[in-house]
Amino acid sequence: SVAVTIDVEQSKHIGRTGPLLTRTGLVAAFLATAGVVAVERSAHADGIVRCWGYNAQGQCNPPADLGPCSSVAGGLYHTIALRSDSGVRCWGWNNYGQCNPPADLGACSSVAGGEYHTVALRNDGGVRCWGRNNYGQCYTPADLGTCSAVAAGAYHTIALRIDGGVRCWGYNGGGQCNSPADLGACSSVAGGGYHT
Repeated sequence: SVAVTIDVEQSKHIGRTGPLLTRTGLVAAFLATAGVVAVERSAHADGIVRCWGYNAQGQCNPPADLGPCSSVAGGLYHTIALRSDSGVRCWGWNNYGQCNPPADLGACSSVAGGEYHTVALRNDGGVRCWGRNNYGQCYTPADLGTCSAVAAGAYHTIALRIDGGVRCWGYNGGGQCNSPADLGACSSVAGGGYHT
């Protein structure tokens, strides 16, 4: 599960995934997964990533050459950062390749982490996933279309289409990938371990 706390006056992106930017330029996003991850975006836009908590797999050790970032996400034992140049970097446990962004990933606007997989929303609205794929959580549907947000559960992936529709794929043991027929248009998505 992911808990996000934002200590700011206002943000035009509250309730949405992706980079969190405020008028004051200070954002703290706490991700309660395998330890706690935080991004501090200062008024000087330095984008420094700080991590703390359980660190058995190095998930709390940001790379020295990471550079400034605009947002972060956490998997079970890995950390994902969206760099200010729109590149994606991951570190921590990499037993399923969840820390290896595809070489052709391109520029991204948002990231999310499942237990052992990573999700990125490309600037063109495409969704890419990598890592463990035992339930098809990394197989983006061919007819998904253009998206505006992504999220991940333990073994499933969630995408918000630009038309407000929600699509889910991967493990569906609790019905977490069955969007209600009467759901209607949505503005944000989130994933719990086994629910959406």
